Amino acid sequence: MEDVSGEANDLEGDTGWDLIGEASLEPFTVSKRLSGLGSLMGSPLLGGSCLPSLDGEELSFIKVLISFSTDPHPELFSGDTDGDDDSLILKVEAILSGDLDGECGDVGSWSSDILVRCQARSFGHDSVVCVCNATHCDLPGPSPDPTPDRYTVITSTRSGLRFHTTTPHLVDSPTPGGVMLKVATLSPQQTMTGFGSSFTDAATITTHNLSPEAQDHLIRSYFGPEGLEYDLVRVPIAGTDFSTRPYSYMDDHHHQDLDDFALSTEDIEHKLPLLRRALEISERPLRVLASPWSPPAWMKTNGKLINNGQLLPDMWHQWALYLVRFLQEYEAAGVTVWGITTQNHPFTDQVAWNSCFWTPENKRDWLKLHLGPTLKEAGLQHLRVLVGDDTRNNIDVFRIFSWFLEQAELYAINIIQTSNHHVTGWIDWNFALNTEGGPNWAESPTDAPIIIDAEKDEFYKQPMYYAMGHFSKYVPAGSVAVPSWIETDPTGGETTLIEKDIHTAAFIHPNCHLVVVILNRGEDEHVVNYLTDLGNYVSVKVSARSIQTLLVAREERQHVHPTYKYTYEAQQDSEHC
Repeated sequence: MEDVSGEANDLEGDTGWDLIGEASLEPFTVSKRLSGLGSLMGSPLLGGSCLPSLDGEELSFIKVLISFSTDPHPELFSGDTDGDDDSLILKVEAILSGDLDGECGDVGSWSSDILVRCQARSFGHDSVVCVCNATHCDLPGPSPDPTPDRYTVITSTRSGLRFHTTTPHLVDSPTPGGVMLKVATLSPQQTMTGFGSSFTDAATITTHNLSPEAQDHLIRSYFGPEGLEYDLVRVPIAGTDFSTRPYSYMDDHHHQDLDDFALSTEDIEHKLPLLRRALEISERPLRVLASPWSPPAWMKTNGKLINNGQLLPDMWHQWALYLVRFLQEYEAAGVTVWGITTQNHPFTDQVAWNSCFWTPENKRDWLKLHLGPTLKEAGLQHLRVLVGDDTRNNIDVFRIFSWFLEQAELYAINIIQTSNHHVTGWIDWNFALNTEGGPNWAESPTDAPIIIDAEKDEFYKQPMYYAMGHFSKYVPAGSVAVPSWIETDPTGGETTLIEKDIHTAAFIHPNCHLVVVILNRGEDEHVVNYLTDLGNYVSVKVSARSIQTLLVAREERQHVHPTYKYTYEAQQDSEHC
């Protein structure tokens, strides 16, 4: 057990805290660190009647959570407590051993996690990564909801801030010289399905090269309530280029029946265990989307898994049965698939890895005559079937797509642009890769939000990870996109450089508050003002080369039942939340 008692004073005034192993705190250190705790003993913050007194009790182990608060307690820390900067609250849970003589009963002795900040490391590029390992990892933690007099600002910057969180007061007037943010909150657009990433062979094999403790930090970083809270997962059906080999589930069996169908070692030992872990720790409903790359080679015109080819006409029904069998096998293994795409890159010609080319007409007929009826016969008619799983220049209309980008700003601008043009979800490619950008049998390495160095048992959260989190954590499934824009010239004149630098996307959260993501791609800081529907103003400094998420309270126009809120009918009602 690690003794961190000597680090007690390091907690003051910092942001970006997260979990670090087990920690034992000596009674004297705890007593010193929690000076002033007695004045809070009756507060719900500290458990109320569960903590009747510290006098005469023996302190055993302590669990703490550092979080930003709209109601700071200056008696806990001597640092800034004005609520506009880095004010912190110490939340204490079950710190006593033995019988508490209260409602909580005997909690016994236990040890728990201490929150730590991002460990920044530079690899010589224009920003830093955050290093995680078996004993520590930075996480954003719970997201504080806005209040009628305060809003929440979460900031990540090229200069090194990562989910830096403040809760400034709303003000009575805009800051002079600032630009105006406009949000059409009464013009709801699409309902969001969510954000997520892909459980490829490469990502899951590489993750399993970490120690169990580091693996857990990585999965929590994406799916835990203290992490990015992804609510979408894409899983390939059999192999892709991001595998160690090209394969299908029936490579050696040229039979019309599926008696020899078998999931691969990659599924059983890597993808499924991590999927089950993500499902276990996620507090949001996690939707799993499956995508095929290629039918078995013997079902195709070119007799190969790679280099496109097409599905043989007499294999159309067999291929539908194959996909249904995959869905059933995953269900039996504890992972229920929410939706399926009909083919990865179906309209892209000359692909050098697992692939299968379709014409739009053939895809239409196969869906109508084979896949649809086969799903219904298997009792899977509830499954979502998505088409157009391709690059954006090859499709006219799409609902959820995966897309790889190399830089955090490009992630953000892509999500902003697509969210402003009726896309409901955004699924990234590999959630993690090794330091060579793989493994990848096709020798086409790429980047990922998390890079794993298995030899050091550590992984690196790149700026892309935080860019994704500025959306995924604060825009859950069920949020509704609304139009937003920056206005510098109220007469609608020529677009200024500021408007070209600053990009926005806005959403109404299912809890009714407003979420605005602001990307500043310019080299100058700007002040952005926003007139809330409560009649006061948000006035926020947007740093150069930064991504910010704003959470702003709204007037509750109507109490809407959760089963109705954000349905199609609710979107047509201008008075809904």
